[in-house]
Amino acid sequence: MSKITLALAAATILLLTGCSSSVTVPDVAGMNGAEARDTLESAGFAVEWDADGLVLVASNWDAGATVPAAGESLDDGAEVVVSLSKPEAEPREVEEVEPTPEPTVEPAAPVQPSDNVTASGLTTGTAKAVCESTGDDSFPYGFNGSWTWDGTYQVVDDTIFLKASAKVTNQFDAEMSVTVECTVSGTDDAPGVDAFNTY
Repeated sequence: MSKITLALAAATILLLTGCSSSVTVPDVAGMNGAEARDTLESAGFAVEWDADGLVLVASNWDAGATVPAAGESLDDGAEVVVSLSKPEAEPREVEEVEPTPEPTVEPAAPVQPSDNVTASGLTTGTAKAVCESTGDDSFPYGFNGSWTWDGTYQVVDDTIFLKASAKVTNQFDAEMSVTVECTVSGTDDAPGVDAFNTY
């Protein structure tokens, strides 16, 4: 064979197989995923991930070994698979905080019963209002107690006893004067009528 024939045969083989350049796989171990991808793509490779989860933000992952390994030669445009792992969280120093001492609160002095307040804090004003409301419920056609002008009251322990005259109206619009006795216990926030009698 002549040199010309060999040269033509070599040129034909090159044309048929294509001219491809060989590129060395760079070492990306220790980079974050985004840096590894950029380095490999700049070298002419297509990049795939091998990770234990979905890689949404490549920079949040650490690059490890590649397949093919770093230093091997591949055709330009070949695929390189990068092994990714999540970086280990660095332990944070926890500052010890002294517990805040509980504030000392002096217990409230118990309410001393007086001539118009019970030991539990029920006032005669609240007791009168509750008795008036009970009278309105008991006599829906009309009830008007004279708690202030004509009434008497007595504070006994945790109850207030009220006695007064009242005018009541029936369904026929007839009025009648009655005497009302009402006993209330509890507090101003939660009063309760123990007894409500008219005669």
